[in-house]
Amino acid sequence: SASPYITAVGGTNGAALPETSWTGSSGGFSDVFPVPSWQADAVAGYLARDDLPDASLFNSTGRGFPDISAAAVSFPVVLTKRGVSTSVAGTSCAAPTAGGIFGLLNDARLVAGKTSLGVLN
Repeated sequence: SASPYITAVGGTNGAALPETSWTGSSGGFSDVFPVPSWQADAVAGYLARDDLPDASLFNSTGRGFPDISAAAVSFPVVLTKRGVSTSVAGTSCAAPTAGGIFGLLNDARLVAGKTSLGVLN
């Protein structure tokens, strides 16, 4: 439904230039919620492209998602039971990355005597 009450996080191929969307991530338009005013310019720019899928396959008047994207590939991890280093990928990496960034931003704001960012959408 692409609820406006959550911040949807997509994935990118990270530091690769040009940065592109991760193939395991997706996006689209809500069939329930309309385009919010702050998305209007971005959605209009997207809809003006020449390489769109058939218009019957998506709702051009719906809220676009994801809201933001973060790196989703090549996250190094160590498997503690085996001591083996490997990498993982996915929006399960991108979402906590975005959450960590917003946590740091909120901390900096609170230390400066400001309020938290609040609801991001």
